[in-house]
Amino acid sequence: MLSQRMLHKRSDAITYTLLRQGPGDSEKFISSQANQSEIVEVVDRARGATNGYVEVRLTKSGETGWIKVKYLHACPEEKDLKHRMLHERPDAITYTLLRRGPQDSKPFLSSQANQSEIVEVVDPARGSTNGYVEVRLPKSGETGWIKVKYLHACPEVREKLVRPVGGHGSVNLPRWLEHRRSDSIPQTVLRFAPSDSGEYMAESALQYEVVEVVDRNGPTTGYLFVRLALSGTEGWIKQAYLHDCPEGTRDHKRLAGEGRKITQVEISPQDERFKTMQKMITESLCSNPKCRCSRVDIRIKKLVFLSGQYLGETGMKNGPKETFFHGCPDHVVQPICNDGFDDHFSSGGAFGPGCYFSPQACKAFSYAENNLLVCEVALGIEENRLTLTVPDRTLDYDKVFVQQRKRSVQCHAGAPYNHEERIVYHPTQCKPVYIVETTTTSPGGGV
Repeated sequence: MLSQRMLHKRSDAITYTLLRQGPGDSEKFISSQANQSEIVEVVDRARGATNGYVEVRLTKSGETGWIKVKYLHACPEEKDLKHRMLHERPDAITYTLLRRGPQDSKPFLSSQANQSEIVEVVDPARGSTNGYVEVRLPKSGETGWIKVKYLHACPEVREKLVRPVGGHGSVNLPRWLEHRRSDSIPQTVLRFAPSDSGEYMAESALQYEVVEVVDRNGPTTGYLFVRLALSGTEGWIKQAYLHDCPEGTRDHKRLAGEGRKITQVEISPQDERFKTMQKMITESLCSNPKCRCSRVDIRIKKLVFLSGQYLGETGMKNGPKETFFHGCPDHVVQPICNDGFDDHFSSGGAFGPGCYFSPQACKAFSYAENNLLVCEVALGIEENRLTLTVPDRTLDYDKVFVQQRKRSVQCHAGAPYNHEERIVYHPTQCKPVYIVETTTTSPGGGV
């Protein structure tokens, strides 16, 4: 079975393998090579092997090519790395000095991880390099490299999250609040417990980000228990940083951003949100050969957080809001970000004139050029969604909302559709939240 990271190892005397342009013995070699005992990344595990070849990415250079699957083996040190791991050695040594880099030859730092200490993995998605993982010591904030074999699943992470117990009186908070600080700090890290001494989590609420209040009975020692939309992470944040906003109300014009002040802030590649977004994109890609983007490695070049647009009441009274991708030509991106999605400009589609989204980035990217919009969409509760198995180009707001009393349309991947798709017919049911500028241009074609 293919893993995300595999060990390249040959049984003959050759110490490297040249990558090929495609999956076959007749395909031309490229100049890149995988060396003996080198860890490589599998581009698409779901696709598996083709003609005995697998497409891989070289960790150091980032170059991709095809290699015989028989040369790939399970990576013995590969672990399911989490943001927080337990440092524990099986020998009599009670600490491990961190190194400056991922090699036995790299010099030691003065910092050390003690036995049974919890450390933070700097980039879990990157995995291990030469058997080492870069970690951060929570107390000092210092970073360094440590052998992955000394890191283990941290059983207390989920148990540490203190959940609300209720019974705070008659307070009934709004379901949606906007995170807004008056100081110069651009984000607030969520905590495991409702206390100033509670341990920090890995994720933060961004300035002007709308969060969902999970426990609406009231604060606990000045903290509220909230959920972030993109990752679904739940945690505690100070009530003083959360403010009323128009999300989920009738306080809007025809479009979600019409007449509002819109802000755009670039997110650093080192930010946890950037990494969460890349992971979401990568994990959503399909392996369907009919998809023009199934072999496109969609990577983030630039990530921008967009605030100032708010969803309306439609689909939000009882239903959740979900995160989906939307693809469109580059010249349409900023008009959507300035005012919101406008169904009046919909060119129609398999389900009539509406706003189309997909939980699969490859589907949306086939309609894009160099940018993807990541959006929050209110589809309504499941029973208020019209699930279709055949196209119906006659659908519109009147037929869906008035005649069938539904709030959205959805179709699922499988015959006759290649991808998941979601459609709404009211412009305040959707809003762009992130602009993803990609490192590659879409092949287009719309599938």
